Amino acid sequence: MDEQLINAIESRDIERVKALLAAGANPNVKKGDETAYELARYGPDEIKCALIEAGADDASLRHSLVWAVMTNRVETVKVLLDKGSNINVSTYSGSPLEQAARTQKGQNNCVLCQPLINMMLLPYIKQMVVIMVLALVM
Repeated sequence: MDEQLINAIESRDIERVKALLAAGANPNVKKGDETAYELARYGPDEIKCALIEAGADDASLRHSLVWAVMTNRVETVKVLLDKGSNINVSTYSGSPLEQAARTQKGQNNCVLCQPLINMMLLPYIKQMVVIMVLALVM
């Protein structure tokens, strides 16, 4: 099944890639030294998103958060944040939050901004909860 996934990625067959991943193909399969995600880098964005959402783990994913924001892939952004992507990463396009603000400019509801803001505020919220609990105990 993994070889079929590689073939589907290389032939840019989005539907086949999604079907194989849904059937349990390994999103981290390699062909030689290249991961499935690396093989998909020049293919359609949908293939990269499907691999990420199926659990692809690749060193190049650290910059994928900005790419996912730039291409308005809300579900992929959420998956990357859940996987621990660095929300402060700086690329030639700026940070993920800066890119989300540019991508969503003029819209009343910044769908991409909310998960990024939540991730930025989470450490502070946890710290405040600890302080409040300590204040109640004392």
